[in-house]
Amino acid sequence: MKKNQKTNKSETPNPYRASANMMDVSPSVKRGKISPEANISRQTYHGRKPVNVYPQGFVFGQGEADPKALSLSGLKIARALQALGPVKGCVLELGCGGGQYLRALQRYRPDLELFAVDLDAQAVAAVNTIPQVTCMPADVSALPFEDHQFQAVMGFDILEHVDDPGKVLREAVRVLQPGGLLHLYVPCEGNPGTVYVKKGHACKAEFGGHQQQYTTDGLAALIEKNGFDRVEIRYADYWLTQQFDYAFFSRLAKSAHPESLWAAQALRQGGGLQGWVLRQIRRALSVLAWLEGTLRTGPQGAMGVHVTARKR
Repeated sequence: MKKNQKTNKSETPNPYRASANMMDVSPSVKRGKISPEANISRQTYHGRKPVNVYPQGFVFGQGEADPKALSLSGLKIARALQALGPVKGCVLELGCGGGQYLRALQRYRPDLELFAVDLDAQAVAAVNTIPQVTCMPADVSALPFEDHQFQAVMGFDILEHVDDPGKVLREAVRVLQPGGLLHLYVPCEGNPGTVYVKKGHACKAEFGGHQQQYTTDGLAALIEKNGFDRVEIRYADYWLTQQFDYAFFSRLAKSAHPESLWAAQALRQGGGLQGWVLRQIRRALSVLAWLEGTLRTGPQGAMGVHVTARKR
């Protein structure tokens, strides 16, 4: 079910390319049955309707993540590419947004057959312009694929946005082949010592749409409970990153009209000279956050969690 026929290219050695002795390629991915619904009790923020502070038509995750870039998205895709090293065949991204990570995968792993789902029709349309990628409009808790179709499932900043993360994980288990790989980036804003434990999580629930406030141990237990083992954790997003994140969302929460807050508009739309200055500041802060996440490796004070696990 490849969207476009792949071509052979003369390339410099690719450190992210799978080797010949890695996992077998699956049959073509097919649409199929949906797994039964199920519920799992979690700490959520029901009743809080997220406030949309972004302009109409805005799609998160546009452009291309660069694993060599000194940025948080660069760190995420670099670690994902490392995790996907032993994978060949079909890979699915959950909640792909504008496709920034898929574009990186298409560049660095053109041997993979890439699929994605997202609820946003504009995101789906944007991603379907990427060569060798097929994107479908779907809920991550009801995937439109048959069982055992993928060698890997990945997701970035998605599991904190869902009502029933257990159901999402069980859907990932369903569509993965035995031994298939799961790779996620999840903010664990309930970890001891994080700014959201100290100052409160309401602004992320209301303005970031975060329905779950995980701890690392709780997240690992949830993943294991729903069909995975060999859970490996890498950490990121320490004190400095958390301060930037909290400052932005708490500022939105304090604004009488957050949907028109000039800082948010400037960062997301353009905003003339003010917008340009803010974007330069954001880029500088992103480099500092990348350095922090690269130089520090332990769990103490970390909010960001990169999880890799295998289907049992």
